[in-house]
Amino acid sequence: MPARVKDRIRLHLTRPGWVYVAVVLLLGFAAGRNGAVLMFGMFGCLIGAVAYSAISAWRMLRKVEVHRELPERDWQYRTIHVGYYLHNRGRGSVLGLEVAEIAPAGVETAAGYGVSIPAGGGFRAGGRLVARRRGRIELPGIELRTRFPFGLVCGVRRVPAAATIVIWPARGSLRRPLLARGAAQTSSAAPSRASGGQDEFFGLREYRRDDNPRWIHWKRSASSGTLVVRELARARPEVLWIVLDAHPGAPGETMLRFAATLADHAFARGYRVGLAMAGRGGVKLLAPGPGRGRRAEVLDALAQYEAGAGGGLGQTLELLRRRRLSEAQVVVISGEASSARGALPRVTGLTLIDADAMGRAFQDDPAAAGEGPCP
Repeated sequence: MPARVKDRIRLHLTRPGWVYVAVVLLLGFAAGRNGAVLMFGMFGCLIGAVAYSAISAWRMLRKVEVHRELPERDWQYRTIHVGYYLHNRGRGSVLGLEVAEIAPAGVETAAGYGVSIPAGGGFRAGGRLVARRRGRIELPGIELRTRFPFGLVCGVRRVPAAATIVIWPARGSLRRPLLARGAAQTSSAAPSRASGGQDEFFGLREYRRDDNPRWIHWKRSASSGTLVVRELARARPEVLWIVLDAHPGAPGETMLRFAATLADHAFARGYRVGLAMAGRGGVKLLAPGPGRGRRAEVLDALAQYEAGAGGGLGQTLELLRRRRLSEAQVVVISGEASSARGALPRVTGLTLIDADAMGRAFQDDPAAAGEGPCP
């Protein structure tokens, strides 16, 4: 858990500020040695510039309100754009403001800038962050900085603004087509009960203005005296089960990234995708389903996977045998083919991907090269 952020303002000298103060102190020492009134006056003015910088930075930071716009989910190693709305609720202008996330471990940030915010006005700034680890990441707050006007003093204000973002495992690319065709082409011969498609005959109904004239059933229309069209059924989407083999040291991060890439590819082609994996807390099953909601659930589960003694491949497949594996495509991802083959059921559409096959079937994200296990 990230440390709790308190809303307070801190001031400190910048590196040029320290050099400036050192020169001013030397000037003051020389003025004291020589008793020169003009030098004392210069010393006072120069010290006043430092005090003015500190007061100005503190007053500007105190009157700024900030609101964040952040996506709920994104991919590992992908640049995530963050929007900030800065509102000046004071009288004077706010100048030279920087805004950025207070980043926890594994997250890199780039600041946004508010060059000038007039009194009572607002400004939209954009920042960026890159998550180098997957999972649920807690962002504790936002940091505001300014060095205006002279760059001698830096004012820093940390604003509590807790937010959560789920980082999915990095998405690579498939080197060979594990799903040879789209779901509509490989679907079951039996049509679904949903009408409105262009597959099997579903029934007849009256013609509507936006219907395709090619769908008109002329023979029935002539006998009934009113236009009747053929209602066609939608194809039943194919089912894909992704199974992660759990054994000591697996699944590794590469296996999780491969599973996330395969799932995202299958959802894009209209598949109903299910997930089965064993980890800390036992075997986790997500029943096959279509759409963005199920896609987010599958990728969230992969993002938050925690390895542990939760059962092996045999236990996972035993739970899946009740789920009609014979009617689905099954992709088993295992780190060791020898230990997995003995537990595999005899299913026509089953594909085993071990470490060697993964290298031939999957192109990992280049940013993941050389990365160790995620915390």
